[in-house]
Amino acid sequence: MKGSLYEGGIRVPTCMRWTGVIEPRSTSATPITSVDFLPTFADLAGIALPASQPVDGESFLPILKGRTALQGRAIFWHYPLYLTGRATPASAIRKGDWKLIEYFEDGRKELYNLASDIGESRNLADTVPGKARELHQELVEWRRATNAVEPRDPNPFYREKPARQP
Repeated sequence: MKGSLYEGGIRVPTCMRWTGVIEPRSTSATPITSVDFLPTFADLAGIALPASQPVDGESFLPILKGRTALQGRAIFWHYPLYLTGRATPASAIRKGDWKLIEYFEDGRKELYNLASDIGESRNLADTVPGKARELHQELVEWRRATNAVEPRDPNPFYREKPARQP
């Protein structure tokens, strides 16, 4: 479900072909995001990224060449708005197999181990509190560093529209 911070809203397969470089029929489970494309293209072109512009992503060129890369990094999503029927303001962090989602209005946190629960059916925030605290702290530090807006009070003008009847 697009517009959601759950895997159904953010996980999209990526397919690439580069004869002589990418091994045919090879796969990688390493997550990449759209912010990784700029550094990858710059890497491919052999040019430096502008020093005056922050760049959030990392080059995934080593992955295309069959090597290990982007291990241990955190990936962030920030959604400080409403989407009818799907989302309220929240942020998420994924690091390794773990993902934490924080909903701003009620402070609720959900923690999932994507290796064992890709459907995000078991919230482990209370079961693995140390991991939840660790990821939440990193998410808070990332929002602070990026001056991300955190709408904590419910929007009194937001009204969920009823679903259309067929």
